[in-house]
Amino acid sequence: MYGEGLKLLIVDDERLMRDGLKLCCNWEEMGITQILDAADGNKAYQMAQERRPHIVITDIRMPGMDGLALISGLKPLLPQTVFIIISGYSDFENARKGIELGAFSYMLKPIETRLFNKTMQEAVEKIRSKAEEQQHNQKLQEHARQLKEHFIQDLLNGAFQDWGSGVEERILERMQEVQMDFLHDRYRAIVFLALRDTDAYACSASGLLLL
Repeated sequence: MYGEGLKLLIVDDERLMRDGLKLCCNWEEMGITQILDAADGNKAYQMAQERRPHIVITDIRMPGMDGLALISGLKPLLPQTVFIIISGYSDFENARKGIELGAFSYMLKPIETRLFNKTMQEAVEKIRSKAEEQQHNQKLQEHARQLKEHFIQDLLNGAFQDWGSGVEERILERMQEVQMDFLHDRYRAIVFLALRDTDAYACSASGLLLL
């Protein structure tokens, strides 16, 4: 899913902290191949829009835009990105706000290397899990689309003409199987499909009839 690897953005106004975090993990082993950094929230916001990182590690208290405002601004733009908060303050209120904004984890400085590695590994696993789920859903949607196309093609080719009595019920069952619900309360539809010169199926809100 991520052929070019994952991108990480580290946001902290202390250069020593940014450089230190870059040395904490074996990033390539985790699948992280690009590490970006920014010294404040404003620069990070711009950089994140342009580079679209998969993981953002941000301090809370910084000049200009703080970490919570950064997450709040980026979350709608990067819904799949994982946000991790680091802070030098044991502040329950900020931790609560961070979780409400969808932060994956809240860590206190000084960062303990083993815990940081564990948190990063979990963040990477979450991203991969999301990607696999998205890929699975896309396959399901494509399969459903193909089923609908085949069903419509069968109607156009007259595949149901020999079903005899009960054809309306059986076609409605097939429509439900391929999730083509023309009987939904929110709308009504009528579609005429010519199968022969003398026969046609009329699909309407009241049912599907052989004319």
